[in-house]
Amino acid sequence: MILLMSVLREIERELAGATERLLATAARLTDEDLRAPSLLPGWTRGHVLTHIARNADGCVNLLTWARTGVRTPQYASLRAREAGIAAGAGRPAAEQLADLRDSAERFAAAVGQMPAEAWTAPVSGMFPPGHPAWYVPIRRLREVEVHHADLGAGYGWADWPETYVRRELHDTMLWLGGESPVGEVVALDPGTGEVLRTWTGLGDGPSVQGTPRELLAWFAGRTDGTGLRLARPRRPTRPPDAPNAGPGRDAPDARSRRDASDARLRRDAAGKPPSPPPWPKPSPAGLPAEPPSSWPPAGNQRGTIMTYTGNVTKGGPADVREVRGLTISKIEVGDFGNNAYLLRCTETGDGLLIDAAAEPDRLLELIGDMPISSIVTTHRHRDHWGALKEVARATGARTVAHPLDAPELPVKVTREVEHGDRVTVGVVTLDVIHLRGHTPGSIALLYQDRHLFTGDSLFPGGVGNTQKDPLRFEQLFTDVVERIFDRLPDETWVYPGHGRDTTLGAERPHLPEWKARGW
Repeated sequence: MILLMSVLREIERELAGATERLLATAARLTDEDLRAPSLLPGWTRGHVLTHIARNADGCVNLLTWARTGVRTPQYASLRAREAGIAAGAGRPAAEQLADLRDSAERFAAAVGQMPAEAWTAPVSGMFPPGHPAWYVPIRRLREVEVHHADLGAGYGWADWPETYVRRELHDTMLWLGGESPVGEVVALDPGTGEVLRTWTGLGDGPSVQGTPRELLAWFAGRTDGTGLRLARPRRPTRPPDAPNAGPGRDAPDARSRRDASDARLRRDAAGKPPSPPPWPKPSPAGLPAEPPSSWPPAGNQRGTIMTYTGNVTKGGPADVREVRGLTISKIEVGDFGNNAYLLRCTETGDGLLIDAAAEPDRLLELIGDMPISSIVTTHRHRDHWGALKEVARATGARTVAHPLDAPELPVKVTREVEHGDRVTVGVVTLDVIHLRGHTPGSIALLYQDRHLFTGDSLFPGGVGNTQKDPLRFEQLFTDVVERIFDRLPDETWVYPGHGRDTTLGAERPHLPEWKARGW
């Protein structure tokens, strides 16, 4: 029960802060303000404040039920609930504020009266499912946060605390189940665009991608989803249930799901996701009688946490990460430990391969049956193009390289690129950076100033090999400093042509050391 009390204290602190913010907003509202429409159709602000107050009393009833063992309904009936809100909506602002404060204090007092064992007692609100009493404060917090935003009085969904957003999105995904209008939900870090969590296999619709806050606001019906990104759901290259499917081929049921997703994407050409199911349910089904030390429980959440390291081995699986707009798959091929990178636009499904280095069969298996439009070769050395001819022929992709290195490649280069040019994959744009020294025509590709594919020009621990030629080293070191370190932030992730990844922040302190040693 010690763990139980710790999670309750966590929720109590959050609820106290949310209540203070709500009371501060309510204290600024005048009688005229309360008669004005809220953001909820058909309700004034007076309706919203009255509902929040009566909800507190309803939650007191549920805690009384848990404490005494005597069934005490949250409301006498749905009609009585609606009548009480209508009756109180027209009260003066001072009376509304006092009621809001008093009802919040009654709920806090009811929480204080609960013996430890009562928190595990099952209760039920107006609608199923039932839940243990410890979830009542979470329900109350939801009412305060969501309806505070519904007042339309300066506090909105963009102001919801991060802890509330994280918990509420977790619970929403638990109860979504078979009601989902989308096939996949992808939560992205608001700062970096990195994938935080992915929920798959939800339905036949598209993938919806956005920050946790944006996703929750859409699920809660507080936005229409403008700003969220629609894409085809991710799917395994080799569907596990495909009895006769070859590498990268779809089983019939997988094709049907993809066709349904494509149809939904065409239907939602305006860029808005379909309407979410009714929100919220009282609680997720099957909650434990006693929760873990926090909610959501650490390490026990539906969905997949993306943990990209960039550590790959020959013959091993690809390491995959998702960033805003792009899926990056890294694989090691060949006898020289070359890294090949498959970049795929999450909106269109189009792909781009960086360095078809070796083992064409493995590269084609990685690519699967989804299209790739380009193969970029970072430089002329054979270990970076050993599979170029086979992969280009099998995929029909155009080949891309710098004109100074293009004549050394085994195929005619379709497009020659210079420093400052751009290469596209789907709707994603990559900047070309010419880095002279390792070879005359070495290039790197940069995505959104945060993801840098450097070939053999930059590694963890130094720049690429210049065969102890001081002029070539000086040229490469200068280009790397001026075109990369001087313009990009420490957070930029470096994907080299061999070995492990790094960041500019990890390497920046060592630049003087590299210059002094001359390699």
